Amino acid sequence: MTSYISTQSISSAMCQSILRMQTELAACEAEVSTGNYADIGQTLGAQTGENVSLQAQNSLLQTITDTNQTVATRLSPTETILGNLRTNARIFSTLLENNGSTSNASAIQATGQSDLQDLISSLNSSLNGDYIFGGTNTGEQPITDYYATSAPNKSAVNNAFLTAFGMSQTNAGVSTISGVNMQNFLDNQFALLFQSTVFQQLAQAYTMVADLGTQNLSSSAYQAVAVPHRVF
Repeated sequence: MTSYISTQSISSAMCQSILRMQTELAACEAEVSTGNYADIGQTLGAQTGENVSLQAQNSLLQTITDTNQTVATRLSPTETILGNLRTNARIFSTLLENNGSTSNASAIQATGQSDLQDLISSLNSSLNGDYIFGGTNTGEQPITDYYATSAPNKSAVNNAFLTAFGMSQTNAGVSTISGVNMQNFLDNQFALLFQSTVFQQLAQAYTMVADLGTQNLSSSAYQAVAVPHRVF
């Protein structure tokens, strides 16, 4: 018996074969690039649900890993900064202990100014555009530069001092301020400008020595400002 196969049938079969091969090739390329089956449902059947669950867990673990890496990246400079601030504070405290009189008041005041600037700069450190000590608002500089033009924190100190003593910190008349009056100012008007957190207490200590006319104060007023146990 003789059978006949038309050219159209052969052509149709070849087209279907080519299409099937193209589909399989696309699936293989997808699997190679993603590491996953192209059609999970077709390949795994009843195990598809378990696979989806495992993929979700893997995604969660990757997110946790990335988050931990980000935290680790931020912790390293944070520890360095805190260590430097701690060292500076100890050195400054020792300096005050060794200079209990007004003979080195100018040097003490200059050191206080330098340490205050360093504190501000350190707390305004950033990493990849985010401020390390910015808390939940990492896009905003956490500390206003005390020595910037019209800085509100310095203006507040200036106004408090002027209100208390009727003169600015740079006025030579600060030498007439008594220790009792200076102590009262530090315990009240000045203290109200600073909240009781570690960094603000440190800023308060440096500001006290750096910007209350230290170099021109009387001996008793100087003692009120620069006694180590009071500053730290």
